[in-house]
Amino acid sequence: MTHLSLLKSNPLVRNLSLIQLINYFALMFTQVALFTLMAQNGIGALGLSLAAALFWAPSILLSPLSGTLIDRFSSKKLLPFLLLVEILATLLFLAFTAKEDFGMLLALLFLRSAAGTTYYTATMSLLPKILEGDSLQRANELHSMIYSVCLTLGMALGGIVVHSLGVKSAFLIDASLYLIALMILIATPLPREESPNEPILAMLQDGFFYLFSQKSLLFIMAIHAVVATTLFDAIVTLLAKNHYHQTLAIPLAIGFINAARAFSAMVGPFIFGRIISEKNLGWMLALEGVLLIFWAFLAREFYASILGVLGAGILITTLWSYTMTMLQKRIEKRYYGRVVAYNDMFFTLIAVLSSLLIGYLLELGMEERWGIALIGGFFILIGVAYAKGRERFLGEKIGDFNFKDFR
Repeated sequence: MTHLSLLKSNPLVRNLSLIQLINYFALMFTQVALFTLMAQNGIGALGLSLAAALFWAPSILLSPLSGTLIDRFSSKKLLPFLLLVEILATLLFLAFTAKEDFGMLLALLFLRSAAGTTYYTATMSLLPKILEGDSLQRANELHSMIYSVCLTLGMALGGIVVHSLGVKSAFLIDASLYLIALMILIATPLPREESPNEPILAMLQDGFFYLFSQKSLLFIMAIHAVVATTLFDAIVTLLAKNHYHQTLAIPLAIGFINAARAFSAMVGPFIFGRIISEKNLGWMLALEGVLLIFWAFLAREFYASILGVLGAGILITTLWSYTMTMLQKRIEKRYYGRVVAYNDMFFTLIAVLSSLLIGYLLELGMEERWGIALIGGFFILIGVAYAKGRERFLGEKIGDFNFKDFR
């Protein structure tokens, strides 16, 4: 099944994808508007860093609880409530008028990020209840492609809107986008789900013990998390500052590199989505490592770097979506929310820690290209680890490699 045929044949997936597109655009708009607002009100580097951390914090701190709530309440009740929280929090950002209101702004940011994270987890928990096989993989690929597009275009359009119309107008546009998403969601016939009549604490404990009794789930979560190391914001910024500034203005260089990566990530599933399998996943991970090392050798020259990042990004969406599908297929239905939430927590933690580690190494004087090569080497190691551990953790023999595996 193709992505287009899935959207045409399944109204629920089509509506959820459209809501996702709207939500991600609104998120990028808000991010630009919030940091502009804080800068205008004299918030320093520490405050800006704290605000940036709060975009990630709910995924790490609240995932066990949010996953339990997803399994406890039906999507029909939970998803509209979460969108309503995002609308209200966005409108309340308008109340920030002075530096003294910074504490309130952080609280609202945490609340909105928590609602957004829970909405994402609930959606990823809903998909395996309504889809299976290739359809589930295509839906995951659509999710990742939508994120890639919105990350690039949303930031760019957010900057234009904030510059042209001002911060308050950007927040009002954000709230309007969320309201449109809410209206689409209310009109969407979500599947009926029976809510378990169990105490929240008991479900929280049960989910924890279930996950850590399933070695296959833990193994797939570890493989999935390797994709989190591909956050190259610091590396790309330094490459633009140190090497590309003579070719192009720094903001434009950063934008073009990120746009090339996003484009490549969006195109990748059309090439590799039908090829990837559990049998050749290790080789795919290793290939991504080789492509990253190839980019590292080209990274110092702007136009060569564009070519390198096009190669380095082409497998990212496929690897993310396929390993997510592997995980979803192996979770017992009543644990979907909790396991997906733990996976999101681990993925985000790896993203933050790897970003901090690379940033620290760059601060010590490591060249940017060696940072890219280091991540490439890590992908190769994970590919080998998957090949060695697949039989033990997934209970399947690997067999000798054969190019027929790529059919």
